[in-house]
Amino acid sequence: MLSIRPKENVVVVGPDEALLISELAGSKYSWCGEAPSNATDWFDAEVQVRAHGLSHPCRVRVADNQMIISLAEPIRGVSPGQTAVVYVGSRVLGQTTIDKTVSAVMEPV
Repeated sequence: MLSIRPKENVVVVGPDEALLISELAGSKYSWCGEAPSNATDWFDAEVQVRAHGLSHPCRVRVADNQMIISLAEPIRGVSPGQTAVVYVGSRVLGQTTIDKTVSAVMEPV
């Protein structure tokens, strides 16, 4: 299952590869300490989307009141409502609650 649209009474299904995510964004974000001085420009970081999961190389920026995270390699099964934590090395920079994901293999539905 790729998504559920309860207002339209629709369930979207597709191949397993369609669960691969290349980008995510969240409007409810916060920084640990001061925001990076280059937060509106893309900067290299790592993101973790599961409490005990691996971190993934990414690029991050803030635009249009959202933290946007573009993954170096697609990851599977990330959903709105999850938390994404951004790191540089072992230092936590910030976090966001995911509002939107972009499929790596399909146009957004």
